Amino acid sequence: MIRPTFPLPLIVLLVTLASSLSFSWTSFIPSASRQRPTGSGIDPPSPPSPPNGGVNPWFRFDGDGGRGGNGYGLLTSAAAVATVNDVQQQRGREEDKDKNNNSFANFSSNLSQFLKSLSSKLPKLPKLPRSRSPPPNPLSTTLITSLTCPTSPLLPPSLLSQIYRELNLNTKTLNSTTVTSLSLIIKQYYLSQNYPLCGLTSASISENGAVTLKVIEPKLTKSKPLIIQGMKEVIDLGLNKTQSIKSYKKELLKKNQKIPDNLMAGLNTTYVPVKCKTKANTILKGMNLKPGETFKWDNNIWRQLENNINFEHIKAKISSSNSEEVRIDVTVVEKPSRNLEYGVNKNLYSGEWEGECYFGHSNFLGGFERLGVEGKRGGGDDNASWRVKYGDDNLGKKGGYELNIFNDFIASTQQESSEMFKVVNNFGLPKIPTSLPGLNSLKGRLFKAEEEDVTDTTDITESSPFSSDSETSTPPLNKNPNDTFARRGVSYTLKKPFTRIFTNSEITTSLEQTENYNGDREYLGQVNVELGPVVSDLPWRLGRHSVLTRIDLGGRGRDVGGVKPYSSTTVVSKDVVPITGVGGEGVDEPICLASRTSMVVCGEGMPNFEMRRKGNECRIRGYKGHGSVSQAAIGTLELRIPTNIQKKVLKNSSVLFFVDGCLTKSAEAPVEGNEKLFEKKYCAGIGARVGVMGIPLKVDFGMNKEGEIVRSVALGGDFSI
Repeated sequence: MIRPTFPLPLIVLLVTLASSLSFSWTSFIPSASRQRPTGSGIDPPSPPSPPNGGVNPWFRFDGDGGRGGNGYGLLTSAAAVATVNDVQQQRGREEDKDKNNNSFANFSSNLSQFLKSLSSKLPKLPKLPRSRSPPPNPLSTTLITSLTCPTSPLLPPSLLSQIYRELNLNTKTLNSTTVTSLSLIIKQYYLSQNYPLCGLTSASISENGAVTLKVIEPKLTKSKPLIIQGMKEVIDLGLNKTQSIKSYKKELLKKNQKIPDNLMAGLNTTYVPVKCKTKANTILKGMNLKPGETFKWDNNIWRQLENNINFEHIKAKISSSNSEEVRIDVTVVEKPSRNLEYGVNKNLYSGEWEGECYFGHSNFLGGFERLGVEGKRGGGDDNASWRVKYGDDNLGKKGGYELNIFNDFIASTQQESSEMFKVVNNFGLPKIPTSLPGLNSLKGRLFKAEEEDVTDTTDITESSPFSSDSETSTPPLNKNPNDTFARRGVSYTLKKPFTRIFTNSEITTSLEQTENYNGDREYLGQVNVELGPVVSDLPWRLGRHSVLTRIDLGGRGRDVGGVKPYSSTTVVSKDVVPITGVGGEGVDEPICLASRTSMVVCGEGMPNFEMRRKGNECRIRGYKGHGSVSQAAIGTLELRIPTNIQKKVLKNSSVLFFVDGCLTKSAEAPVEGNEKLFEKKYCAGIGARVGVMGIPLKVDFGMNKEGEIVRSVALGGDFSI
């Protein structure tokens, strides 16, 4: 049976109001009803007689006596009637007040009787206990004796002991202030270890003062821990129709319309889902994430992913179905993976300019693997050089590698390329060279029929440089029979193997075969260790400093029993010191002083072509290479002054003053009459740097040791840190 229930607080409230409320009911009565009605039959009281024959109070004193002259005057009948009415109204208000009070008393009495009769019919309610303040918790005054977190594998006991000492918890109790301090310190530790979702949730204390911490450490779910979705930007034509940007450009070209630079600014574009080439495991591996383990997020590695050459945009979102497991959703806009590059470079073996072309794929198997083919050839080279590369830099972390299969043409050319840079007349004007490197060979290929001397061809037998028959092969004309012209083999490079000591390092192991013009072959095994560059600040933060060390260890021989070891060491140091804040108005780069010093030491048994390469690495402005060197010391000092030329074609221009010097020891046999142990060279002058259509161009003019005005032209930027 359901009984009606009445709220006891409401009943108590009504009784209290009925017994204690007191107010005037006249405020609720209209003003017309409160006026005393006329002709009620109540006469005013008779005025009392004045004492001692004085003036009756119903009379008014007129001051000077009025007309009677005796100082008193009788009130007029109208004034007397008004006075009587005022007295009657005052008495009527008092009588109304008494009646209102009696009415309220009757109402209160009736209400209390009604409530009593109503309460007698209601069921008896149990008596409510009185609200008392809770007894004091004895643990609130207990001092903390220790900190533990048995459920967390990420908070070692040594860390908790350190927190206990630093916060002086032995003198504190467990309260809201203490828990807040613990939460902040533990959160900072989690963030320093790249655990952004972990934190303290609660803390409890025992009777002996031992505090137990409870933390939340979400794990990466094992079922589809990362979902990656490729996106592509297309032109939105409306009505759920889209068009690719590539096809839109083709339409413009067919209509003979110029493609504007800001093409995308005037188009309504959107993103549509496409198949992604990059694998989800590649992102997990790159971010060091493992399913089933505590979620970890390294912002430095993520920034490397954002700057990866395969991505135009990449975005990650962390989602979770509960507080214990999380999942990563990645959306990415990929760049084209295939690329073609071409340019010019200087061959370190021959010292000549050569053209190069590279075609590669930057995401070959979906894990950022690079596969490419590179070809090079100089104007004076008899053969081209080619190289096949395959590797993965592992997002710049430890474990990157690169595999190379190569066939290089490394012979030195006969023509002195420094002729095109020298000035030999007395007027200081550059001499136009009569023959450029490779010009004769080029003319020979183009006009062979016109220059061929038939009478001499019967006496010349020029075999292929790659002929394997040493008995029948003869060296080409004007070539040293013992000069090595080709090297072919394989090399493997392991990147950043010493990350605990050096931020940047490489180890390269190579096995190769060389061949000279006589057809003699030699086998080489070599290990190259490159440490650095190690970058640091100069004292008092004046600038930046870097050091690079390269050590080469190897052996050479024609058979196993005749292996001859060799070694070399190269140390390169760079310093860049800014002199001013900025270079001038409209220039962001400062005026700076830059220096570079290099030292090279080659041991006995070093192959001649390797020493020739080191000599070309040590060349200075105003000279060609130094030939084959066994020891060398090189120094360069530059004062760089940026300019504010920011034209559409010419950009990032600067002017510099330079001084170059070197001290070298030749590895070749000394010439009779010139048996100097070390040869000294130097050059000083001025240069200009400018970017022409995105290509950095370097032009230098100077005077060398011999007093010749020299000029050099090169591509690329200056050394920096």
